[in-house]
Amino acid sequence: MGKRMIKVLLGLSGITVLVVALFLSGCSLKSPLMSDVENNDLEAILSVDQAKEAGTDGLAKPDGSVYLIASSSKRHEFDDDDFSLSLILDGQEIVFSFPEDAIDDDDDSEIEIIAEKWNTVNGPVFYYICLPSGLVFEEPITLKQPLRNYDNGVKNLYWKDPVTNKWIVEDFESVVSGVVKFKISHFSKYAISD
Repeated sequence: MGKRMIKVLLGLSGITVLVVALFLSGCSLKSPLMSDVENNDLEAILSVDQAKEAGTDGLAKPDGSVYLIASSSKRHEFDDDDFSLSLILDGQEIVFSFPEDAIDDDDDSEIEIIAEKWNTVNGPVFYYICLPSGLVFEEPITLKQPLRNYDNGVKNLYWKDPVTNKWIVEDFESVVSGVVKFKISHFSKYAISD
C-alpha cells in the first residue's frame, strides 16, 4: 500500500472513532447539546403535559400556573396533491405544508391536527396532537411556526415518544425574523416553547 492510501485510511479511522464516540456518549450528529434555555423549554413542555393529564380546565389562574390560551383544529382528506393546513392560535398563523410525495398514494384516510397554545411559568408552549399517530411520511412535511419571543437563534421541536413517554428533539432550526420552519417525518404529539 502506498503512503497516500495509508494516510486516507488513517483519516477515515479518525472519523469512524469520532462517530462511534458520539454514538456511545448518547449524542447524535442531529441533536444539539442541551443548554439552560432548552432545559427551560423542556420544563415548560413537561408542565403542559402534567396540566393536560390533570384535566386543567383551560381557565387563566391568578397564581400564574399553567393554563390554555387558545386551541384550534383542522381535518383533511389525503389526496395526491400538495396541500397546507393553516391554523390560527392567539392571532398567530401556524402552517403545516405537505409536499406531493409526503403521503403514500394507497393511503386515503383522513388526518387531523389539534393545535393548542398554553401559558407556563417558563413562557408559552405550542402543543400539537397530529393524527393518526404513527403515520410516517414518504417526504417530510414542514411546520411553519411563528414565535413572539425569539427573533433569531435556534429552537427545538420536540415529539413525545409513545413507547418511552419522553420528549425527544425531532428537529432544530434557526429562527429568522420570528419564524422557524421545522421538518416532521411522522405524526405524533409535538411541542415547542416560545
